[in-house]
Amino acid sequence: MFNNRFLFFILFLFPILCLAQDDRKKPLSEILDAIAREYNINFNKIDEELIVYTIIPPENKLSLNEKLKYIEKNTRLRIEAINDKYYSVFNDVGMDKPLCGYLLDRETGQGIENAQISIEGSTTSLASGINGFFSIPELTPNLISINHLGYEPKIINPQDLYVSDCPKIFLTPVILQLDEVIAERYLTLGITKQEFGELVVKPRKFGLLPGLTEPDVLQTMLQIPGIASIDETVSNISVRGGTHDQNLFLWNGIRIYQTGHFFGLISPFNALPSTSITIYKNGTSAFYGESVSSTVDITSSTPFVSGFYTAFNADMISASFFTKVNIDTKSDIQVSGRRSYTDVLETPTYKSYRERVFQNTTVTDVAQNSDLPVKSDDNFYFYDFSLQYNRQIDSLHTLTVNGIGIHNFLEINQKTAIAEREVHLIQQNFGASIAFNSDWSLKHKSFVKGNFSWYDVEAENEAIENYQETFQQNRIFTKDLSVGYTFSGSRQLGVAIGYELNETSILNLDRINDPEFSKRSKEVNVTNSGIAEVQLKSKDSDIYTKLGVRVNSYSKTGKIIIEPRLSFGKLLNEKFRIEVLGERKSQSMSQIIDLQQDFLGIEKRRWVLANNADTPLQISWQSSVALTYNYKDLLITLEPFYKKTEGISSNSQGFQNQFEFLDTTGSYTVFGGELLFQKKIWRFYNWLSYTYNNNEYNFIGYIPPQFRNNYSISNAISAATVYEWSNYKIGLGCKWHTGKVVTEPDGYSIDTENPANSFIEYKQPNSTELNDYFQVNLSFSKNWKIGKSDLSLNGAITNLFNRQNILNRYYRINKQNNNIESVNIYSIGFTPNVGVKLIL
Repeated sequence: MFNNRFLFFILFLFPILCLAQDDRKKPLSEILDAIAREYNINFNKIDEELIVYTIIPPENKLSLNEKLKYIEKNTRLRIEAINDKYYSVFNDVGMDKPLCGYLLDRETGQGIENAQISIEGSTTSLASGINGFFSIPELTPNLISINHLGYEPKIINPQDLYVSDCPKIFLTPVILQLDEVIAERYLTLGITKQEFGELVVKPRKFGLLPGLTEPDVLQTMLQIPGIASIDETVSNISVRGGTHDQNLFLWNGIRIYQTGHFFGLISPFNALPSTSITIYKNGTSAFYGESVSSTVDITSSTPFVSGFYTAFNADMISASFFTKVNIDTKSDIQVSGRRSYTDVLETPTYKSYRERVFQNTTVTDVAQNSDLPVKSDDNFYFYDFSLQYNRQIDSLHTLTVNGIGIHNFLEINQKTAIAEREVHLIQQNFGASIAFNSDWSLKHKSFVKGNFSWYDVEAENEAIENYQETFQQNRIFTKDLSVGYTFSGSRQLGVAIGYELNETSILNLDRINDPEFSKRSKEVNVTNSGIAEVQLKSKDSDIYTKLGVRVNSYSKTGKIIIEPRLSFGKLLNEKFRIEVLGERKSQSMSQIIDLQQDFLGIEKRRWVLANNADTPLQISWQSSVALTYNYKDLLITLEPFYKKTEGISSNSQGFQNQFEFLDTTGSYTVFGGELLFQKKIWRFYNWLSYTYNNNEYNFIGYIPPQFRNNYSISNAISAATVYEWSNYKIGLGCKWHTGKVVTEPDGYSIDTENPANSFIEYKQPNSTELNDYFQVNLSFSKNWKIGKSDLSLNGAITNLFNRQNILNRYYRINKQNNNIESVNIYSIGFTPNVGVKLIL
């Protein structure tokens, strides 16, 4: 506990320390004057030669000679002793000119005219001449910015221009990408739809979504048509009828297996540093694999831009920060962190979350089923952090290093008059990646990437009635290496090829002390993948196509799977656009449930590898056609789709009926459609979305083999209106969908002498729907400009009318009353939350 708090405390202080370090830089002339006073010496110097230098002063413990060597190392100056009292400071190269240079095109070598050159922190600004020449009329220690619409921006240090001649500075032309925006504002500001069907979320541009105080990455997904959660959590997201484990979640190339804090109510991704989140429902790029449903790619890498950026955020659950600091003119470091204070302070928000998560689990069942009064104390907290280092090695090469950590901890102490027990549940995910990108020319690019991800969930449980101790663990270690090459022949043609090597090992461990039992299994799979992709576009840009293929070779199953991918679009006129998307995908990993009370019944799923037996390789086919109308603040999209997934295991579907302990394999098929209507009226942004799904299983080993999917939501509607004026925003929204399908009992048999022989007889599987789900949510925000800083107050209320929605219902035998009872899982109740964000 102490170590975790200390770690987060250090991370939280990082931006302050970095800011303090940045403030330590001083003009060189001041540093030399201080040294002169300290050692009673004199420096002969020309101030104009020193003005371009600002450095961190040398440490006081250094000797005079060491301090002078330090200054020489960090400048282009030379310092020579004339005698014991006098020192001469001069430039190593004669300087009789202003700061000047030539801006040249890196591809053609020709001069670049009309580029804007400006001194940061100054009003000085000028333009380059016809041959790319520029001359700055003043000496300055500040960074110099170079901008041109046709080229990537560049930041240079004035010391780079403080040389004997006027150096050549090469700028990289901007390649116009094929990706274009279909909908600039999809649901809210900061969410856009691209021409190949993917959605891109940019949190820093984020608007307002009802029920959220900040742009939670995965909660945002649930606003999109076709994406739902049958239990309100972001750790159980269903995309077009699939299960959560069929989605691929990446953070800077690192696969993330733990996709929720507070066991699914909060996203594990700090929203402050996330700059771009790409969501694919269909037509996925061939560079993504190991998923038969959606892909969520979170990228926090940004082009190098000078300056210091820090943001703090706190709400009624946790506090977070993000900071970005330039190390020098070619590199920066970014750090973020977040920690809950739920182990210190119980807010109304935390109490509501706790009641939602821990209902009908081992945490609460002991108190409800024991004959003796039980006193229960729990301690819960979570934290996450991320690190990123960016380095512009030269004009051709960049290096990026990333790290991420996600951690949840739950400790429960329960006592009766005669017994006491302790329960622990730990869930954590750590990973790192390194990427080396090369822009060899305007047409040729390449990359080399490597990463690893380590995931672990473990639970230790002691039964209060008989002191039986159980320990369960599920651990994953993934290593991945990928290389790629891109050729951009023109604006109409782009070709990309790549190779990916992935090794995944999974450990499962179960141990009981009485009766003594231990089961341990470890599986390993190596996947080799070849990738090819081509993008085509007509000259007038009204037709665009992306064709891709991915070939996967799985070592554990010995199978080779070919995965074609397609994205096609046609601009019919200025208002209408049609898209055709299709894909075949496969995955070798899945999550299963052995027992509903595994891992305390909170995180009951464990990862396993496909084995050609009870856990097959999963393969999906999907196709869709989308028609988009976008004109004068009115956006309408209609997208019917078909999806079929084979090789699913029954114990991955969470059955709690007659099939709970009958393992088999099968498939599911989904026919559906998604409709979005979005209109801006004055300062009001309004949207209405509707999703229809016809989702059915086909399990040959069951009777009947075909019945409705556990994740089937036949009809779903989401609507919202957001009012924006000046620095005020308020949003009101509602969600409605048909209830979850359940199986009703048809009878039961109780064997009092041998309770293990008791059973429940059920009706036809999933033949009953629970009552409809309906929830109203509210959000508001107010922004202030305080000097150069921005302050915002954000508030949200989830389930504004405190409606009691039943999310799930199952049946069990009550051994004390010798009958069966229904167990309801209820939605989160009225939950207020308030947050404050400060950007420096």
